[in-house]
Amino acid sequence: AGASIRRMALPIFITGFCLSILCLFINSSWIPAAKKYKNHLLYEALKTRPEALIKGGIKDNNIHFTASKVEGSTIYNINWTSLDPKSGEIQRRQAAKGEFVFLNETQDMQLNLSQVYSETEKNGKVIDRSWAEEVGPLNIIDSKKKKKLKRGELSNHEISKVLSTNTLTADQQTVYSDEVDERNSISWACLALIFLGLPLSITSARNSSSTGFIISILIGLVYFVLLEVVKSLSIEVGLLRSSLFWIPNILALIIGGYMLRQKETL
Repeated sequence: AGASIRRMALPIFITGFCLSILCLFINSSWIPAAKKYKNHLLYEALKTRPEALIKGGIKDNNIHFTASKVEGSTIYNINWTSLDPKSGEIQRRQAAKGEFVFLNETQDMQLNLSQVYSETEKNGKVIDRSWAEEVGPLNIIDSKKKKKLKRGELSNHEISKVLSTNTLTADQQTVYSDEVDERNSISWACLALIFLGLPLSITSARNSSSTGFIISILIGLVYFVLLEVVKSLSIEVGLLRSSLFWIPNILALIIGGYMLRQKETL
């Protein structure tokens, strides 16, 4: 009809731009906020239904907790194993019963044990055994640990504040800075990959096959491999390192623009 490919593809480019803006908000703010909120959901779920502990127990980084029976806030036949990462000591406790304590202000979840047998193990040997009528309170969900937010739980603005404090080591600065750069580059991949995908999608319906699907998988794989390569480079935090995260997008724009131009000349 005399219309160019670029003019017909304009709504697609506009859609890609809008999706990139949306992804930027999602990656920089909404996803980190959701990751922080999961701690609140865990607290509320266990407060409402502590019997959920029986189904697999709690497996934290340093705590493994199981029980055989729950009646309200009282649990029975408790097995508690905790690891001290500093000393390497493993402490095991077996208790006849326990009482949950929920602290709404700090969202801590604690447990008071009754009739408790304890033993401490280090380097594969038991170094201490004891018996106590009462032990506790023991933290199952500890607000102090929750306050130590991971970079994935921080928004881009919060990461920038952390970086400005100069309290991080050189390796930590690299990791935190890479987190922001990676979120931004991936968000704009929606628009960049449209330039590459559009000319690849212009094909005869008679010749359609699974080739396009395979190519799209390969493009996505190459994109994320390039990002991982950039993160592995031993380059100091700065403009150069930040710029390298945009190489996959730039390559998609260049290659896609060239292929689109070739399609227009056919």
